Amino acid sequence: MSIQESELIEEYHCDTCTTSAGPSTLKMETEKRSRAAATPTNKWKAMLMTRKFRRHNFPKLKGKDVTLEYLRSTGFREPILVGLDTNGKTKGLDMVMPAASWTVDNVRNVLGDNMPVTVIDVATQSELEQWTMRSWAEYFNTKNRDRLYNVISLEVSKTTLAQKMQIPHIVRELDWVANFWPSDIKQGCPKVKLFCLMGVAGSFTNFHIDFGGSSVFYHIVSGSKVFYLTDPTPANLEIYKVWSKNPSLVEPCFLGDRFEKPCYKIVLKQGDTLLIPSGWIHCVYTPVDSLVIGGNFLHSLHIPMQLEIIRIEQETGTPIKFRFPSMEKLSWFAVAAYESMDQEKLKALSNIELHGLVELTNYLFLRQQDVRIRKKLDPAEKKAIKQSVPPIAYKFRNGGPSGLSRRLNRMACAILTERGEIVNEAHRLLSPEDFDLDFEPVPISTSSFALTPSATMSDHSSPTLSSTTTAIVATPQVDHENTLHEATMKELSPNTECTLVNSNEAVGGQLLLTPPGGPEDAKIKLAEASANAPISQRRLLKRAAEEQVCSDQGSTSALCSASPRRKLR
Repeated sequence: MSIQESELIEEYHCDTCTTSAGPSTLKMETEKRSRAAATPTNKWKAMLMTRKFRRHNFPKLKGKDVTLEYLRSTGFREPILVGLDTNGKTKGLDMVMPAASWTVDNVRNVLGDNMPVTVIDVATQSELEQWTMRSWAEYFNTKNRDRLYNVISLEVSKTTLAQKMQIPHIVRELDWVANFWPSDIKQGCPKVKLFCLMGVAGSFTNFHIDFGGSSVFYHIVSGSKVFYLTDPTPANLEIYKVWSKNPSLVEPCFLGDRFEKPCYKIVLKQGDTLLIPSGWIHCVYTPVDSLVIGGNFLHSLHIPMQLEIIRIEQETGTPIKFRFPSMEKLSWFAVAAYESMDQEKLKALSNIELHGLVELTNYLFLRQQDVRIRKKLDPAEKKAIKQSVPPIAYKFRNGGPSGLSRRLNRMACAILTERGEIVNEAHRLLSPEDFDLDFEPVPISTSSFALTPSATMSDHSSPTLSSTTTAIVATPQVDHENTLHEATMKELSPNTECTLVNSNEAVGGQLLLTPPGGPEDAKIKLAEASANAPISQRRLLKRAAEEQVCSDQGSTSALCSASPRRKLR
């Protein structure tokens, strides 16, 4: 416990004296509590006042100039400041906000006295949940405050207060929730688009990245806010991640000292609106009592950074309540919407958006693969991944969720290739049709078909086919769950040495047995078909071989799996 935190204790109990003198309690005087409250607050302020920050040169635009075309051309890589129109309004942003004369009492009157409010203790940066709008308004209107509290998470989009406001037009254009979440699905719909923030003078919110890498709009109704920000470079994100994973580092240091360069400083005044891109690390100081309206949104211009922040949240163990709600399900809705989009509209997307969709579809595809092949996957996470897939993805006409991912991935890659863009091959999802086979597989009758274990299997050497084997697996049939049902066969000589190739991730479930030096018409020239394909052509499945993965007693097409209907790996 730090000295500052110890000074916030209101009562001391001495357990040692209890046996001889009975219970004893020392109560701190109110004056002392008041001084104690100032100590940690002054600490935050002192940290800020004694450091130098970079002057920013971020774009300062008129509301009417903040368009989708502008953001696509610039990539929305840095914060954007928007002032009031010349007439003092916000019409340029097509935004409706409360008047500057609005107070916390107005908010209380609209939301009601009993509206629950989560309050932040500025000194400890901890949450206090047993507050209501009534108790908060009474505290806010008190001149002599014992401690400093802050409200930063009061979401009001489903209240009557929201009926008096309209978020900026550019946010409405970009927001995945507004554009892709089905209106008939109420359960799980993220409620993050409209927050009412109320902070007293001296409030401070420590460094953070908005959940899920979401972008932010932030409008000052009254008062002022000071932002200290740094860009999400790989080095800065790594510093932030280490800091987040170690609570002992939070209290004694000012994170801004550890970044590559000093933070930028932005001072916002009444009427200003700030747009913050994905991943920017920032803290906020409140110099005077302030009322702010803000909101979070995911969009297609920042997909790679959004995914990176998700990974950081997973690695640092960020509690679910502090993550973007239903983010993975929302991503599936976005993928489904883009896949069904008119081709001309899809081609109108910027390269930034298309590259992002390639990475997003790869991410979602691999998440589905994790459910099938990762034995040590946490059961709760496995359940969450399954529940995140909406019916529209399961019902996709060709391959379910994995097929949907591949389809959009393929479409985006095709457009990028036409434009001469280099696609990150690590994110490309290949399908069987991406490979031209130099023969036409023909189903034939086979005898017993089995792989026998070899003493050198642990060294990734080739397994051998048993003497009864006269076949090669060429093109399996895969259902929407990637379950292998059947495969066409080609004749081979008995005891032919083969390599078992599992290229499911690269070629859509294609499981191959390729005979080195075998008949010319049986060679499957994957490398020649796609020289840049990210495929491991000799991945040996030791376990599959040990279980005698392929067997069929005289059927016209071989059923190949470690056990009947085993999912492909």
